[in-house]
Amino acid sequence: MRRPPSVITVAMLLSLLASFTSSANAEQYLCVPEEVTGFRYDNRADAWVNAEFKPYKYMITESTDSQSAFKVSRLGTDFAMAFCSEGFNESGYLLCDGISNFYFNKENSRFLLSYPYGYFNVLGEANGNTDKTSDTPYMGIGLCSPF
Repeated sequence: MRRPPSVITVAMLLSLLASFTSSANAEQYLCVPEEVTGFRYDNRADAWVNAEFKPYKYMITESTDSQSAFKVSRLGTDFAMAFCSEGFNESGYLLCDGISNFYFNKENSRFLLSYPYGYFNVLGEANGNTDKTSDTPYMGIGLCSPF
């Protein structure tokens, strides 16, 4: 009795191996926050108060965009929240900006993430932003590991 031909061909295996090898050689980091804090507007208190935020994990990966060396995305998404126009500088720092600011020190593995929007841009009638509708600024710190 003859066995049916395999679904996976040699060409498919070579293609799969090549894609795994290229991504394995790419410089990338998994970043895990240790602390995240910020501010939110409390309607009952009618004031800005300290707030805790859910810590998300982040990935630093080489960018496919020719205008940036790396990008930073929340783990599990393709949306880049920050772009790093240059690679690591001579001190081992990676400086990335976008919707969020993300700074990473390769030498000690520490990162700092900030989302600076909200609070300062509340102008009421001038731009429609009020304390109640404003974004909530936050900052997080943590460690990144090569991935």
